Amino acid sequence: MKLRLTKQDMKFFCDMVTATQNNHMWPPRRDFWLELYEDKMIDEAWVAFGASARQYAQRHLVGSDNNHTNRRFGRQLDRGGSTSLLVMRIGNKIVVDGCHSYKTHIFRQNDPKAPKLYQRTYYCDDIMRSSWSSKSHSSIPSWKIWVMQNV
Repeated sequence: MKLRLTKQDMKFFCDMVTATQNNHMWPPRRDFWLELYEDKMIDEAWVAFGASARQYAQRHLVGSDNNHTNRRFGRQLDRGGSTSLLVMRIGNKIVVDGCHSYKTHIFRQNDPKAPKLYQRTYYCDDIMRSSWSSKSHSSIPSWKIWVMQNV
């Protein structure tokens, strides 16, 4: 069953990443993705939580049983589950951003190596090795420009 990520889910994902990792680079990225979502630039989005964020989400997702949570979000299994991923379709591109020091990766939607939305499991290292275009978040202003130029 495919569920489109709602505004509440997008915010929930951002809140879970904020709560489970301590990185000064995340808040401006969170704000950027939420702004793109509000501007209706993000056509579809899906979340793959790492282990700690998934456990945190399951504890804090009000009104949901474990089965519903398992259908609402995917799992990211590399790196000991420390990295959570936001997988988005923006126009004809698939964009994957992850927490911690994970770069943003962009694929053409028709690229056979592009990750598919709504999968149950993802491996961030496979995504990283398959992308044709990626950028670190070392400079948030230049990263934002890069994203906008490439989507």
